[in-house]
Order: sequence, then structure tokens, then C-alpha cells
Amino acid sequence: MNKNKRNIRGQSIVEAALILPMLILLILGIVEFGRLFNYKLTLNYAVNEGAKAAAYRSSPDTIKTVIKNSVTAFTIEDGNISIAYELGDGSPESYGVNADNKVYFNTTQEVFATIDVTYNYEPMIPYPDLGLPNIFALNSQAYVKVQ
Repeated sequence: MNKNKRNIRGQSIVEAALILPMLILLILGIVEFGRLFNYKLTLNYAVNEGAKAAAYRSSPDTIKTVIKNSVTAFTIEDGNISIAYELGDGSPESYGVNADNKVYFNTTQEVFATIDVTYNYEPMIPYPDLGLPNIFALNSQAYVKVQ
């Protein structure tokens, strides 16, 4: 009888050794997905705040500052923020910035602003290089009419 108890105990240890790595990987994957989802929502919020600023003719520098200040969990570089102005027909529109830091245009047509922000998400778990182009690049875009 003592021999059977020892075999059962050994079987439990082997089963735990086989299941534990998969369980840990599953838990870490859930945590990583939660972080990724949080960063994506934060990026969307920041771009929407930038779109609000663009709608009221704020300068591109002010819009970039609003976007960067809307994010606390990570840092967005200036080079990853793109702001473009275009007319209703899709043609690009040039602009100027006046003394009170507002954008002005030399047209009477409607002008729209496109804000595009990219963030390269850094996972906390080291993933193997799969040869894919940056699979963790988060992107958010807003398109708004300038008032």
C-alpha cells in the first residue's frame, strides 16, 4: 500500500510539472493583452483630444503637446505624430500660424485636419523574433473639420 501512495504522489508532481508552464504562459498572455488593450485605448483618447484642439484651429505644436500630455503610461515621440490639413476634395492645404498661436488658411473652402499617431508597444514578455514587421505598432487616426 505504501508503494501505491508514492506512485500517486509522483504522478501528481509530473502532472503539475507539465501543466504549470502552460498555466503561467496563459496568465502572462492575459496580462500582456490587457496592457496592450489599455495602451490602445489611451492612444485613441490622446488622438481624440488632439482632434478637439485641431477643430478649434490650434497650431500643430499645440496639438502635439495636447496629445503628449493626454498620455501618462507611455511617451509618444514628436516624429510619431502626423498632422495634415486638406480641403474637402482631398487636396492638401497650406497654413500659417498667427500671433495668438492659431492656424489660418488662405481659402474660403472647408478645411479638414487628419491626425495620425503611431506608438511602438514594448511587451513586458520577451517574444521570439518571428521576422514580421513590428507587430506591436499601435496606430490611431482622427479626421476632423477645422472650425
